Amino acid sequence: MSYIFRAIGAVLSFFNSFLGSYLLAVLLFALVVKVLMLPFGIKQQKNSVKQASLRPKEMAIRKKYAGREADREAQNQMQLEIQNMYRANNFNQFAGCLPMLIQLPIIFIVYQAIYRPLSYIANFSADQIKAAKDVIVANAETLKITLSDGKYVGSELDMANIIHSNKAMFESEGIITQNIPDFDLFGVNLGDAPSFYSWLIIIPILVFVAQYFSTKLIRKMSYQPVQNNGGCAMWVMDVTMPLMIAFMAFTFPAFLGIYWIFQSILGVGQQFLLKKLYPYPTFTEQDYRDAERAMRGKGPKGPSGTRTLPSGKTYRSLHHIDDDDE
Repeated sequence: MSYIFRAIGAVLSFFNSFLGSYLLAVLLFALVVKVLMLPFGIKQQKNSVKQASLRPKEMAIRKKYAGREADREAQNQMQLEIQNMYRANNFNQFAGCLPMLIQLPIIFIVYQAIYRPLSYIANFSADQIKAAKDVIVANAETLKITLSDGKYVGSELDMANIIHSNKAMFESEGIITQNIPDFDLFGVNLGDAPSFYSWLIIIPILVFVAQYFSTKLIRKMSYQPVQNNGGCAMWVMDVTMPLMIAFMAFTFPAFLGIYWIFQSILGVGQQFLLKKLYPYPTFTEQDYRDAERAMRGKGPKGPSGTRTLPSGKTYRSLHHIDDDDE
């Protein structure tokens, strides 16, 4: 696994040297990853379009069991009929989960590569990292570092921040600093974690806003399957998840919060693009009525009172007697 981390670190290092900013390098890398993951997003979108195309048939089945929500046996039978309908139309409702499962390990790998810049960006060995820690411990008072039982327990991001801000000290001890990422942006150190006593507190706030609205927008642009769940639980999730991510943004360096904001924006842009490329079908009330008639074994109603028989022939009722079937 370390080979994968180092490969990603090499790409980040190249972007960093090319752009002259580690933050911009991380954002460019996020964009590249999103582009590479686009085929999986397309597969997921196509699966959603397929499910959306079956909505009239699903609604016809649900209407058949309307008013029997308290009858567990009836609800089980309804779900069975819906599953059989999906199967008969070659739709696998779990196919859309595969792209999400693939993305999880990729997110983990990217996070590790970003969170350990000494190992994967500066390409420090374990001995070099230990030597850098020894320098920090020996100069803890000067660096204003709090030790734990005489040991430094900060992350590699913290170490990179300390080394870059005190290059002369570490170079005098033989520590190579030229490949250490620079977290400075317009005079602000984005390697620091946000706090209530600095303007960086705006980062967790923007993380919450970006995550909350991106979730809303992506859901609005995505197909929503028919559900019987109340809106309260969904509202709680819409607020709880952004709050959790915003809380995490307080414990990580600020640039990781900016990375998360950028990912949220890219997610909205990707879903907007996919919706344009693979739009969801729209249906009229007549389509839903035709689906109900088809379920009852009757042909769909044609224009101007005509009827379509299972054989494909159409006829027109002079007295519209069979309109009552609607």
